[in-house]
Amino acid sequence: MGLQRRTFNTGKYSTEHFYLCHYRPKSSGQHDRLSRSLLRFKDGYEPDVRAWLDCSVAELSKLFINSNATVIHALGHDEISSSETDTLGKLCGRLRDEVGLWDGRLALSKTHTTSKLSLLGMKARSAEIGECYRANKDQIHSKRILVIDDILTTGATMTAIIDAIHKVVPSASIKIFTLALCEHFSDLNASISLQGNNFSWTSYQGWLAAEEEGEYEESYDSLCRRISRDQF
Repeated sequence: MGLQRRTFNTGKYSTEHFYLCHYRPKSSGQHDRLSRSLLRFKDGYEPDVRAWLDCSVAELSKLFINSNATVIHALGHDEISSSETDTLGKLCGRLRDEVGLWDGRLALSKTHTTSKLSLLGMKARSAEIGECYRANKDQIHSKRILVIDDILTTGATMTAIIDAIHKVVPSASIKIFTLALCEHFSDLNASISLQGNNFSWTSYQGWLAAEEEGEYEESYDSLCRRISRDQF
């Protein structure tokens, strides 16, 4: 299946959003093995980290090989700057070494840690993440920028990051990549418009992403097949 593509609108800006597959939270009643693997990736478990990183690099290399673009990643709720050991930081490093993108891990910071956004609805997320992101122009090496995150849910984090980048690089050309797109979150009062593939969105407030993984076993090869086929 490869990279899936859609349009992400913040109200101010519109950009392309690329992603590998869809995520179904446990609270949706349709939690599946692929979604469980993504949570294991977020927590640093193997072989999930290796599978998601390898699939991401393989697909993104088709779009960005030797491209003059800076790759920047979203920060966790308890982070104020990038860590070399976090999984998204590892993806940035791989894209630098294997695809030739500029490493912009130091380009983004937060003024303070935040509450876990997975426990909040759309409006609360926007209020919590708000103005906390800051972009460092000196660490953005090109106007072409790829922003990466693990799951796009409401778009509140991505909107805050895009706004922070445009404050220091007004003419930035930004694309988004996430490992997955959450199927089960919408808010009729949201200013964010999500357009793309024709699947059903179910209104749901405050889903819980920090779910217990329970008993789990999946091989690296099997995970890569599930990811590449968006196979639940």
